[in-house]
Amino acid sequence: MSETNSSPLASPNFKAPMVPKAILEKWQKTVNLMAKIINVPSGLIMQVHESEIEVCVSSQTLGNPYKRGEGAPLGGALYCETVMARRELLLVPNALKDPAWDHNPDIELNMISYLGVPLLWPAQNVFGTLCVLDNRENSYNALYQDLLLNFRETVEADLQQLVQLQDISDQNAELESTLQQLKEMQRQVIIREKLASLGRLVAGIAHEINTPVGNSVTGTSYLATQIEKLRQNYSKGNVTKQQFEHFLEKSEKVVSQILFNLERTGELIEGFKQVAIDQVTGEKRCFNIYKCLNAVLLSFTPKLNALGHKLTFDCPKDLEMEGYPSTLFQIVSALVFNSCQHGFDEGVQGKLLVRLQHQGEDVSLLYSDNGKGIPEEDLTQIFDPFFTTQRGGGRMGLGLHIIYHLVQRMEGSLDCQNNPKGGVSFTVTFPLVKS
Repeated sequence: MSETNSSPLASPNFKAPMVPKAILEKWQKTVNLMAKIINVPSGLIMQVHESEIEVCVSSQTLGNPYKRGEGAPLGGALYCETVMARRELLLVPNALKDPAWDHNPDIELNMISYLGVPLLWPAQNVFGTLCVLDNRENSYNALYQDLLLNFRETVEADLQQLVQLQDISDQNAELESTLQQLKEMQRQVIIREKLASLGRLVAGIAHEINTPVGNSVTGTSYLATQIEKLRQNYSKGNVTKQQFEHFLEKSEKVVSQILFNLERTGELIEGFKQVAIDQVTGEKRCFNIYKCLNAVLLSFTPKLNALGHKLTFDCPKDLEMEGYPSTLFQIVSALVFNSCQHGFDEGVQGKLLVRLQHQGEDVSLLYSDNGKGIPEEDLTQIFDPFFTTQRGGGRMGLGLHIIYHLVQRMEGSLDCQNNPKGGVSFTVTFPLVKS
């Protein structure tokens, strides 16, 4: 009776790769040559599974009873089971002369002699066996044994390569999964930045509209008071021509101021409304850059005033382009927000500049501040995702990476450098007509 394997043939966590067709064809040539040189009817590569052992490759030789794909249950006193259990070469010159093999199914096929070696995956997991069988007594001399061991090295080298390829494939799959997670995270951060921009826009609307609406309310209240006084004096018969003319003169001025402030309010609402629509829809269209960015920069007025910063906006009023207003909005908004958050020490009043120029078929956007600038050693990394020098402060390091991503969407280029007199400058160049 053959020995049984008291330990698992493979570790529980080992996942055997599939053997591809090209390798099987290579092994077919190997067992054909092996059977021919040793002059036996059967040369085999056997592969073990959980409950059976399968003919993986069978030599194409006369008198070979084994067919590729055939299987036999484990625990049947097969030669190969002993080889895998011992993990060493097994030589059986004539099984008919050894009672230990009385129940071996191979004898029923008249395969009475056997020479086999174990095949191991890397990390000593058993793949199966490489063996030859004969229908006559055969002692398989030392030369044949060395030959089998050399063939084994070739097969095991293939097994090692398969494991390495699977490891690479698993790593690539993991990297791809990580990349998809990062892309999703980036998408979520961009959405949050959009919402934050809209929040700042709403705050700007409240502040900017408050002034003209407040002036209109004041003028209307004053006018209502004067009308009531005139009505009372008229009912008493105390209204002189001079008083009436004075009332008309003052009323015309007040009404003119009310109309001016209401028209200003309408302009602000229209500008903010278009920016808000662009933020939500993100549609490509032809738009006036000055009107778009003027509305955006107005929304920063409360924050800039609170910090004591002054922003200068320089842009031709007739400059137009075809593209995504929401993207340009986000770029400028993110740059201003970045300066407010990181550009200045607390209490320092700074200067910010947004300047746009028409250059041939492109638009050049220069954004600069006169703050602390960026350490020279960090300039090459600031657009990398998750790069931050304030990790302990809860910063994720995605702000400038988002700006870089938005510039790419505009099919533009982005450059950053420190100013000689302090602060930092960002130069964005993008086409007037986006392809």
